[in-house]
Amino acid sequence: MNLQGIILRWDDVSTGDHVDVDTEYNYYYDITITEKLTDVATQSGLESGRGYVGMNQFGEEIVFYAEDARIPSGRYC
Repeated sequence: MNLQGIILRWDDVSTGDHVDVDTEYNYYYDITITEKLTDVATQSGLESGRGYVGMNQFGEEIVFYAEDARIPSGRYC
């Protein structure tokens, strides 16, 4: 079964996991979760909500909402 692109629940994602991120304006591949946030507004200009801090393969950090996390491309369960 191909689960690529499936939205992940906040409770199912842990630090060190890899996800794809589908935001309103961009799509990021293979982001490593570095921190879980109960409120992304504390670390960004985003409105309140659960989410994560993640890092891409270039070392750039992004903050995003939990509902934007997806099972990474090419990962099958």
